[in-house]
Amino acid sequence: MGFSLTISYYGAILVTQGRADVGIVINVFMSILIGSFSLAMLAPEAQAVIKACSAASKLFTTIDRVPSIDSADPSGLKPEVVHGSISFENVKFHYPSRPNVPILKGLTTSFSAGQTIALVGASGSGKSTVVALVERFYDPVEGVVKLDGVNIKDLNIKWLRQQIGEWGFGLHFAVKSVTRLVLTPRPGVARAHVVRHDRPQERRTRFDRLEMATRVR
Repeated sequence: MGFSLTISYYGAILVTQGRADVGIVINVFMSILIGSFSLAMLAPEAQAVIKACSAASKLFTTIDRVPSIDSADPSGLKPEVVHGSISFENVKFHYPSRPNVPILKGLTTSFSAGQTIALVGASGSGKSTVVALVERFYDPVEGVVKLDGVNIKDLNIKWLRQQIGEWGFGLHFAVKSVTRLVLTPRPGVARAHVVRHDRPQERRTRFDRLEMATRVR
């Protein structure tokens, strides 16, 4: 109210002195009024801009971060022959997000080529971690993981992962055949290279439509 009276009073003086006409006074009054409302409505938008800047800062930090394990790195060994023996030598590991929760506490074991192994344990005991270390999604905190006697850190990461076919149980299990799941990480492998084995009649499940592929040559 005081603002309106001030503008009206000063505008009347300008009109009386011939320094402005009524139209100019009304234009100035409306411009200041609309501008004031716009500034008052700017606060919520400014808060959103501040949040966006904060989020962008974290995003660019993630984009600019150089990963310690770079799957696009062309360096590393690419052995012509792979037998498939895997060994863990005093491997200790904890996830970066939980440094105070040890997962593997000096694991030492070996898996011979062609051997079928079952890792059994409670949730959080390190079963999936062992697979992740073999695929080199993580590096051990201590110890060494070897493929055919070679430290997997010395191998080309892309080549290493192309030698591995992982079939994780999930929702995709019901929409893809086992053969397709096995061939997914190996686009250059023909379907004829997948060895199929029929399951006994008494062991058939509701997934009978799926093909049973056990290994890739």
